[in-house]
Amino acid sequence: MEEFRRNLLQRIQQRISLRGFCVVYNNDLSQLSKPLEELRAQQVRDIQRFARSHGLSVEIRDIGLNATFRLLPTKASATSTAEPIARV
Repeated sequence: MEEFRRNLLQRIQQRISLRGFCVVYNNDLSQLSKPLEELRAQQVRDIQRFARSHGLSVEIRDIGLNATFRLLPTKASATSTAEPIARV
């Protein structure tokens, strides 16, 4: 597990140096923090129950989780007068 974390950090740092950011997807993120499977199962049951109670069918797709990593701003850049980038 520790080797995975070191390799992931190295990959993130390398991509940030090239692009300014690095996106990491669920298959890697799930190894950092195991999902709360019971909570997820309860969410699915609640959605199915809601659909049935209203005469609906439902197809649930788990599109997963992703995270975009960026370097934290330094004190010098945090005091810059530049406008922050809007996030959508």
